[in-house]
Amino acid sequence: MRVCAIVLSVAAGAYGIWVVHGKRWLLRLPVRLLSLLLVLLGASDAIFVWAFPNPKTYSAPIYSPNRKMAVRVHEYDASGFGGADTSAFNVSVRCISQ
Repeated sequence: MRVCAIVLSVAAGAYGIWVVHGKRWLLRLPVRLLSLLLVLLGASDAIFVWAFPNPKTYSAPIYSPNRKMAVRVHEYDASGFGGADTSAFNVSVRCISQ
């Protein structure tokens, strides 16, 4: 979903710059400024997503012998920001398959 927002903002900004190409400067200037803002917002968001990936990871489920319950390990590692947490939780097999 976040990638779609990034692509949409960059595309909308580029389209805005392209649409007002031959218009009067009184219309072209504010539209280009807003479009440039959209492009920069999308580009900075893309850099932010690339530089700070999601620190949450989940393990593959470990099933019980009767295959009705499973355990997953949830790991949170904030890396240089401090704080790490590892926990395990039980889930039903029905929740995993959805």
